[in-house]
Amino acid sequence: MPNQFTPVNTSNQEAAFNQINNNFRKLDAESVTKSFGGQNSPDKLLIGKTGEETLGISYKKDSVDKIVFGKLPDGTYGLIFYDANGIPSIYMVIDTDGKPVLKVAKEGKNAQTGSDDDMVFNSAQNAFKIAKSGILPTSLVASGIPGTPNVVQFSINTGIISTTPLASMAFVDSISGGGRSPLPRIAFDSGGAAQSKIDHYVGIVSGNQVWFYVTVTSYLGAISAQNVRWYILQETAA
Repeated sequence: MPNQFTPVNTSNQEAAFNQINNNFRKLDAESVTKSFGGQNSPDKLLIGKTGEETLGISYKKDSVDKIVFGKLPDGTYGLIFYDANGIPSIYMVIDTDGKPVLKVAKEGKNAQTGSDDDMVFNSAQNAFKIAKSGILPTSLVASGIPGTPNVVQFSINTGIISTTPLASMAFVDSISGGGRSPLPRIAFDSGGAAQSKIDHYVGIVSGNQVWFYVTVTSYLGAISAQNVRWYILQETAA
């Protein structure tokens, strides 16, 4: 606030304190925006009232908002990143109900005002996240005989404690080494009869421990050892 302070030039102590307090009142009531960046520079950093009903920090490039942080016009408090066209592409705020919100928009879409279909990610949507992952190796499973399949179960403690059901997905290394195959996986012979099956599920045992299980079934023919890559999925929102 240039040229608004009155110099304290009195020898009277009471008058000096009054002038000091008056200067601070002016400072407290000040409502201006500080601008950083050269006059001809395309980059500007604004601090204060950076827009209509916006208080905070704004970084502009060629007079276009790139980042805005603080109190926003919609009444929220947070951070917005803008794309090359000045459209909000990442919207990260505490909304007017006090709830955290994070939205990432598709290219060219508005993260602040767009619909759910416009979003790559929306924290308000109940999506799955990977809570834990790992590898469960199996061993050779001997061949079953007609009418009597050989069933062997393998398991691992995931280290997760939960009282609610969890989802899972799993993949097994392909026999040829060319990639991963999702489970369940069933192999058939040339006549269409099942030869083997590898499946998985999640169980909660004593102490609410979450275990991951793989069941290998041989109807005919031995099944070689495999590495099963497992993933435990949890919901991200209630």
